[in-house]
Amino acid sequence: MSKNKFEIYGDKILISHPNWDFIASATIRDDYAEELQSVTWTKVGEYLYSNKLEKYLHIYIMQKKCLSPAKKYKLYKSSINKSIHFVQRSLSSSPR
Repeated sequence: MSKNKFEIYGDKILISHPNWDFIASATIRDDYAEELQSVTWTKVGEYLYSNKLEKYLHIYIMQKKCLSPAKKYKLYKSSINKSIHFVQRSLSSSPR
């Protein structure tokens, strides 16, 4: 259970904590709203981080918003060093 407080307004989520003097804001979609709210986000440097997900909030959001659609249409490949490379191909071509 998360120690954070979450409020959703349309496609925005506000994240706060009793010990913080700030409120974080991020975009949200239904497909990852529950997961994002199920973990505790802590401030590490200037960013929010989840120990459970082992990710910073901004990286988590970008992976959900960009990488998920790319995986669906097979528009990326992963290299040996775990970096992500997006490939350009026609959506009408068959997946390889």
